[in-house]
Amino acid sequence: MATNLQFIKQVVGTDVASLEMTDIFSADYNVYQIHFVGAEVSNDDYVYFRVINASGTDTGSNYDNADLLMYAHTSFGEIKSKSTTTANYLGYLYPASYDDGIGVTMTVYNPFDSSSYTFFNAQFSSFANGVGLYGGKAIMSHKVAEQITGISVQRVGTYKKIIANVYGVK
Repeated sequence: MATNLQFIKQVVGTDVASLEMTDIFSADYNVYQIHFVGAEVSNDDYVYFRVINASGTDTGSNYDNADLLMYAHTSFGEIKSKSTTTANYLGYLYPASYDDGIGVTMTVYNPFDSSSYTFFNAQFSSFANGVGLYGGKAIMSHKVAEQITGISVQRVGTYKKIIANVYGVK
């Protein structure tokens, strides 16, 4: 696979329940990378996402995922889910009066191809002061052959701030 990243856009959310990344996928690329470079939150919880199609955010039971959660302070964990209403997990965020943050690199395969499922893989890391380091790897699929134009990054609670950079892979 080629490794030249072509910047598409930056999406920033402030005081939002979800980061709506609309119109980020097109026929210009088959593969995309999304880098989440920071997030501040109101409460601790895992981060997940749903795809955005022509009808809006897909809340159907159309997602499969397998995750390896690698904690520095306790045992590793594996999570496998089929036919869920969200694609889990993109890391764990913990609130604080300072920026603990999160780092996620997500690769998206064939989102704009209406004859194919859309596949994702992600690597993430985060830190909770007084708790420890959180890291992980995930693979996910959206099991509907349809054109995907964006994703909605969600969680329980509010993002005080979240930033994502979207790239096409040439």
